[in-house]
Amino acid sequence: MKNNELIKSFFQQFELLDETEIDQIVAQTTSQRIKKGEFFISEGFISQEVAFVKEGFFRHFIRDTSGEEKTYCLTFPNQMIAAYSSFISGDKTKEYIQAISNSEILILSKKSLENIFIESVNW
Repeated sequence: MKNNELIKSFFQQFELLDETEIDQIVAQTTSQRIKKGEFFISEGFISQEVAFVKEGFFRHFIRDTSGEEKTYCLTFPNQMIAAYSSFISGDKTKEYIQAISNSEILILSKKSLENIFIESVNW
C-alpha cells in the first residue's frame, strides 16, 4: 500500500477529520528508513516529530538510575510513535525509541502539525 493510502486509512478510522484535513497531513509527511538498532529518539533530545510506522517494530524504553533498560512499550506497523511528553512540553525526553527491526516511518514535524492545527477546526 502506498504511503498516502496508509496514512489516510489510519486517520479515516477515527472519523474525526475530513478528506481535506487528512490530505494536509499526507502532504506534510516524509519517509525515513531506520535500521535495526538505530534510534528514532534518545534521552536528552527534544521531540520535534511524530511518525507513523509503515513497516518494522520499535521498542520504547527508559534507563533507571542504575542504567538498566526498562522497556515499557512496543510499537507495530500502522501505529504512531513519538516521545509525546517531550513533543508537547518542549522539554528533553527521558525515553528512547529504538528500531528492533529494519523499519520505515512516515514523519510529520511539529511545525507542520502546528500549522495544520491553525488551519483545521477539527484538530
